[in-house]
Amino acid sequence: MGHWGPGILSNDTASDIKYTFYDLYDKGLEPVEIRRQVEKDFKEGDKLEDNSDLWLSLAYFQWQIGHLDKDVKEKAETLIDQDIDLKLWEDLDADLATLKKRSAALQKLRTQLQTDNPKPIHRKKKSTPKTIFKKGECYAVKLRNDNYTAVVVLEDKKDEFALNLIANTTIHQKELPTIEDIENADLLLLPPVQGLNNKKPYREGIAVYMNVRFRKIIKDFIKIGEIEIVRTYDENYLRWSSYAPWTNIAETANIFLVDKKERPTETKKMNELINQRPLTSAKSMRADSDKNNDSAIKKLWSRLTGKD
Repeated sequence: MGHWGPGILSNDTASDIKYTFYDLYDKGLEPVEIRRQVEKDFKEGDKLEDNSDLWLSLAYFQWQIGHLDKDVKEKAETLIDQDIDLKLWEDLDADLATLKKRSAALQKLRTQLQTDNPKPIHRKKKSTPKTIFKKGECYAVKLRNDNYTAVVVLEDKKDEFALNLIANTTIHQKELPTIEDIENADLLLLPPVQGLNNKKPYREGIAVYMNVRFRKIIKDFIKIGEIEIVRTYDENYLRWSSYAPWTNIAETANIFLVDKKERPTETKKMNELINQRPLTSAKSMRADSDKNNDSAIKKLWSRLTGKD
């Protein structure tokens, strides 16, 4: 059940529902549409006892916004009044003290559901965050041996959260790199991750970076200039990386360029990434993948920033 406490919302299901519920609420969806999506994503079969956390948390969230459906209220009350939820906890060998706390939480919820919320939660207007870097910007990064490498911002994404897709090059020189150096450089290729069924004998030195814990890291980045990047990369962000800390940029270059850790012998020109035309695969073929990627990024963004 994924519980970490006796509270109504102290479980994985309620936590995930809360994110989905208020994300859709703040986007302007009607309560009926929000409920439909929550049930689609979280309902497990038709048995009431199999969906205890769903109905209890959904009832609470609906009450919070001042739109509690009658049947959701009744389901929550049945789970409480007939001790169905407490029986589930007993089956999980909860001790007497925990059962008492759970019972108190359930009764508190039941009391709340009997009257309208005097201060219903209103929709939040979400501001669009700014990305750290802009697409096409090129930066020099000083390495451990005082040489420079260079990175290229392939994409910036700034809808509900801010992301930069950044590529490491193989540039490793004493002089500050130029735009021409970058255009003629190779993409840094890394060994494939062990244990994965990789189709290529390498992985590309490209990663996703969020607007989190970056200020100290990027203060020493030196902007070289900007280049035009034709290709659009935001169709499937997480195929590159789930998330990389900003320290990863210099660390990767230090490991493979300064320390010369063994890396693939294949080469790939930066020009291939910069000038390649947009991908032509049908949007419908990417829909489910994009949805999953966006959902994962949203949850990670919320966890790292503490913001919904």
